[in-house]
Amino acid sequence: MITQTPRKQSLLRESGFRIMAGFVLLVVWLSATGFSFLYMPGYAYLFLAMLLFTGTLWVAFTPPRQPLSRKARWGFYLIRLRVVLSCAAVILSIADTQWPVRLTAALSQPAFDALANRVERGEKLQLPCRAGLFVISRAEMSSLDSSGMLLKAPVLYLWGAHNDEGFIRAPYSDGCYGVSCVVRRSANWLQVTWD
Repeated sequence: MITQTPRKQSLLRESGFRIMAGFVLLVVWLSATGFSFLYMPGYAYLFLAMLLFTGTLWVAFTPPRQPLSRKARWGFYLIRLRVVLSCAAVILSIADTQWPVRLTAALSQPAFDALANRVERGEKLQLPCRAGLFVISRAEMSSLDSSGMLLKAPVLYLWGAHNDEGFIRAPYSDGCYGVSCVVRRSANWLQVTWD
């Protein structure tokens, strides 16, 4: 006689977990690709609210597939609660520090430097081109009349940005200068957006 053992319950097979993981991956991807640093915290909080709503439904209304003792049931729900809180912590950390774009900018810094050196020398570039983990649609030297920046510095504009956004190699502190706002992303590169 063949007896079947009950299948282990896997979080990966559950749609609630997949939806929450999708929210986290989407926020990580948006930040890592250089999505507007001015709007990124707002989008992160929006996805956090959706994650908490989905997580609450997942924890409260998805019962175990097989009967469990009281102690095992508490463990079942506690694991789910930990998953929800872990996903929420990742999204909160992105809203606060935007660590994915800092990481991708730091990994892309050698490519940024090489491209910026070519821009400073006045070379003609084939655009769009890849610079590290980013796709650059336009590269130029900033000027006071076009950017509101104080210095001439190389600017690499991101492909697909909804307005002029990119990275600038300049000795600025975080803040707004004229019509542009900058935030440090790696040793000598700042992410810049124009109002």
